[in-house]
Amino acid sequence: MVGQYKNVSIFDVADHDTLHDILTGLPLYRFMEIEVVPLCRHPSSIRDNDS
Repeated sequence: MVGQYKNVSIFDVADHDTLHDILTGLPLYRFMEIEVVPLCRHPSSIRDNDS
């Protein structure tokens, strides 16, 4: 949207609590509108340990 400051970030974390700690630790957290969208493993990923 015109006139809005936005950012898209991807975090690879072990669990929901870790993500929560990261996001709430951001300096401007209390002024931010955050939407969390979980991503799934890419079908052609070559890593064995991602899920």
